[in-house]
Amino acid sequence: MFSVRWVWQNPPLDNALLSAYVTPAMTQLAVTLPDELSTFVDRSVKAGAFHDAEEFIVNLLYNVKAQSETELSEEQQFKLTTLRTEIALGLEEADSGDFVEFTADEIIAEGRARRAS
Repeated sequence: MFSVRWVWQNPPLDNALLSAYVTPAMTQLAVTLPDELSTFVDRSVKAGAFHDAEEFIVNLLYNVKAQSETELSEEQQFKLTTLRTEIALGLEEADSGDFVEFTADEIIAEGRARRAS
């Protein structure tokens, strides 16, 4: 079952606008926050970033959910680490003057020559 909720959104570079979105049926959950976090939520709501504390918490949870769904696999992490290592090595070599200057036309010509052979 889905219900439609009206939510006041506050986009960073645009005027606030009223939009509707479809949400799954809701379950109530009581959460106890440390005073520091409760104050942070209250300030965010008073600043107009969120309509109320519930919207703040729901948005926070959706963001955490989205982040966890986009986490990299072990293979992707390995590839990213390897790429970062290669970039760092290339930057070190360039800083020490160990590089060759070339143009895009030279790279294209070299690639075509490799394909032809």
